[in-house]
Amino acid sequence: MFLRRAQVYWITWALLVLGAAATGMASVEDAFFRGAIAAFLSAAALPLYGRLGPGRAAFLGLLVGIGWQLLLHHGWGRLTWNEERLALAHGRLALDLSVAAAAFAGAALAGALLETGSLLPKAAGLGAALALAMTALPYGILNGYDRQRAGPVTVLWLAEATLDADGRPVRPKGADIPRPA
Repeated sequence: MFLRRAQVYWITWALLVLGAAATGMASVEDAFFRGAIAAFLSAAALPLYGRLGPGRAAFLGLLVGIGWQLLLHHGWGRLTWNEERLALAHGRLALDLSVAAAAFAGAALAGALLETGSLLPKAAGLGAALALAMTALPYGILNGYDRQRAGPVTVLWLAEATLDADGRPVRPKGADIPRPA
């Protein structure tokens, strides 16, 4: 039992990091460090995954992933994060929810398959396929579409000009001289 729990722990952690990397938008560093703690939830639910079977276990894993991310965001985040970090987390909440839900669903599927006697490579492969189909496929398409259609985005920064001794504005070094189109 300990070996299977350890396998599900590592599968969950790997899927969190892999899912974050596959989106091209999520923070791999956050997934790495948060995943070290989050994966314990998946390993703890292993006996329940085995009783539910692969289909229901994947759905339960999805709910556990969403619950974990909401608890982290609204519980731990509100207590420890500063205002700037909390605002960033609010902006990324949907993406983080997606990555956590996919990783936990994939790990739950793998755990249920391990409990029913499947071999580790098959269980991990099917769990990874589910998690990547839930993250890499939709976010990869969106990210590719954005790059293809939107192209590079030019940001115009308007700021207060620095003035010289005579009161005239000073152009910062490296600033382009505006030219009419």
